[in-house]
Amino acid sequence: MRGIVTRAAFPCAEALCAHPSRINYVRKPERLQPSAAIREALCEAVQDTADVEIPLLAVDASLRSWIQIHGGAVGKTLRLVDNAPCGCRGIITTASLPSELVQAVPLILVPESLYMTTDNARKLLQPLESKRFGLSFWHKELPGAVQLAVLLAMERRRGEDSFWAPYIRSLPSDVPCAWALCDDDLQKMLAALGPGAEDWSHAVAAARSSVHQRAEHAVKRYGKHLLAELSVEDVVWALGQVLSRSFGNDPDIALAPFIDLCNHRHGAPRPGGFVDERDGVSYAFIASSSNNNNSSCERVHALAAGEEVYISYVMAKADPLTTFLNLGFVPPELLPLRLGCREG
Repeated sequence: MRGIVTRAAFPCAEALCAHPSRINYVRKPERLQPSAAIREALCEAVQDTADVEIPLLAVDASLRSWIQIHGGAVGKTLRLVDNAPCGCRGIITTASLPSELVQAVPLILVPESLYMTTDNARKLLQPLESKRFGLSFWHKELPGAVQLAVLLAMERRRGEDSFWAPYIRSLPSDVPCAWALCDDDLQKMLAALGPGAEDWSHAVAAARSSVHQRAEHAVKRYGKHLLAELSVEDVVWALGQVLSRSFGNDPDIALAPFIDLCNHRHGAPRPGGFVDERDGVSYAFIASSSNNNNSSCERVHALAAGEEVYISYVMAKADPLTTFLNLGFVPPELLPLRLGCREG
């Protein structure tokens, strides 16, 4: 599944079919080699738990421990909080990080083996096709986003028995996508976006209908054959997570633990990717949230205590309406494009 480091975006004209990614997997000519010392420095325990709720602290500790056990690392000063500076759940640093340290050590390092991917979903779903008469002849494969959502929903139902349980616990219970907003909140957001967004309510309604139809179809198609019984609501929730936080390009998309907890800010870098020369393991990493050059991770800056760690969700040729449908907001850098940006 190498190459998944770009945030996905599903064109609303072909709902759930194409997925440009939120993390662009930036292949660098040099290959970084995360030493045991770097991993140890990243993962060393910190006693400072101020302003972090105990339940969320446990989620944070479980997730970072899981990542560390599998060869990754999370900066020891980073914390998952519900009220990050951006106003929602996000990652902050509890202590200042000098530029020298940020330059030398990635903030977050996640092995690709921990991703939840469409490859994993296909391994689950393809054997089930033979249990349905004629399915492989008469039915097309579900879109990658729907396959991944079925896997996520099922693993969520499995609870602590799931390999991805530490990651799934970190996911929010609500869905941030525009199609999941109530009518009042939707109208307020469209009004705030200003001219050019008045007609978006029709696209939101169409996306909402499409998501529910896809979820109903997935449950009908696979529900009796999965390890855990799913409801339509389970798959709708999972589709919301996939559409708003996955990375890659359809049909190969993925959810990247801890990295996808970082919120968007204009000018922040996209996560990078590299292969460890010693064992051939692929990693995604975040070097800094203050990089103004998305094409490299060379320009890094110190982080102050309480500062949030950001990444960029915006890809080249990103569409404001599609982004709004998937993320529930339009990044500031796309606002000038919101008028007349769609074809047809």
